[in-house]
This record gives sequence, structure tokens and C-alpha cells, in this order.
Amino acid sequence: MLVAVLIVLVVASIATNRLPTRWYVPTCVVATGCLLVLARLDGLDAADLGLGPGTVLPGLIWAVVLVLAVALLYLGGATLPRTRNLFADRRFMGTGGQQVAYYLSVRIPFGTVLLEEIAFRSVLFAMVTIRHGTWWAVVVTSVLFGLWHVLPAIPMHQSHDAVHGAFGIGARGRWIAVVATVVATAVGGVGFALLRVWTDSVLPPIGLHWALNGLGVAVAWWLGRITHGGGGREPRVSP
Repeated sequence: MLVAVLIVLVVASIATNRLPTRWYVPTCVVATGCLLVLARLDGLDAADLGLGPGTVLPGLIWAVVLVLAVALLYLGGATLPRTRNLFADRRFMGTGGQQVAYYLSVRIPFGTVLLEEIAFRSVLFAMVTIRHGTWWAVVVTSVLFGLWHVLPAIPMHQSHDAVHGAFGIGARGRWIAVVATVVATAVGGVGFALLRVWTDSVLPPIGLHWALNGLGVAVAWWLGRITHGGGGREPRVSP
């Protein structure tokens, strides 16, 4: 089953980064469904997947607290001149308000977050835990989470001022940015996995993941409004 899960993830990674934008959320939903079917065939139950009935309410509370914490952190960072450029993602600075609302309410929660958290902190985490133990699950899911971001990191280098400012332009800067993104997201994956272990729920990682991505989009959009006056078109890549 582990091999089947990896095949689903490889196909999903290529599809979500190469198909037209309109297919992003449906692809994520279908891939998530496939992963849950594989989990069921592997004998996993809701508790194994971090969705046990006894952990739902505590998990939701954790999720809300983490969303509020990220909101405060981003608000502070976006208002300080020294750190404001970290949020200057041109994919979203020129995007319209309706499109940002779509990202916050549909694309990110039911696309990016749903697939990645069910894949890495739920199904894959449970499968590796049962076979090799919790700490192997933390390591394996974190490494794979980092590798998952290879394709999305390429357009991010082109669109994010802080990224290409730090690593330079051209092919060399792009691949340095890709490696740095893989390492950073793998380290972030460790944090998500430990949160999954500590809370015994996948809901806190889901809340944190949505906050980091969704509120980042919101802040970039806001910065676009105060610096350029708004307007624009739908970005091609996913957050």
C-alpha cells in the first residue's frame, strides 16, 4: 500500500502543477479520495488517521489557536518595513478580491491543505507508523513533504521578490531556490508531524497549514492594494 500511496502522490504532484488551473481542486479532491481508499484497504481507521472522535474537539481548538497565532505574526510582519518584503508575492499582489476569496475559501482548504495534510500527516504518517514506528513516520513524511515542493518552487522563484532577491536570478538562482525550498518545507514538515503527534489529531496541522498559506495570500493581496492600487489576473501556480 505504501507504494500505491507514493504513486498517487507522484501523479497528483505532476497533475496539480501541469494541468490548467481549473483542474487543481478537483485533482486534489480525487487524489485525497484515492489515498483514503488505500488507507481503508490497509486496515486503518479514523483514529489511525488522526480523525478519531475523541480528538475532534481538542483538534479544532488547537487549529483555531494556531490560526490566530499566525494571523498576529503575519500582521506584525506585514506592518514592519524590514519584514514587509517577505510577503511581497507578485502572484497575489495584483489579484482581484474575488479571486483571493476563492483561494482562501476553496482552492487552499479543499485543494492544497486537504491533499497535503491527508497525504503526509494522515494516511502516509499512519502507514509508516504502523510499520516502522512514530519517529520513522516523522522523518519519512517530512522528507517527502519537502520533495513534494520541487515543482511549485520553480514559479515561486520567479514571482516572489524576497526569493529571487535572496538567491539571484537565472537558472542557478532558480535551482538554489528550489533546494532551499525543499529543505525548508522538509523542516516545516517535521513541525507539522510533531504537531500531529502531540495532539493525536490531523486537525491542528490542517489549521496551521491553511493559516500559513491562506493568510499569506491575504497579506500579499493587501500589500498589492496599498502599493499598486489593485487589479490583475488569476495566478497560475498554487500556494
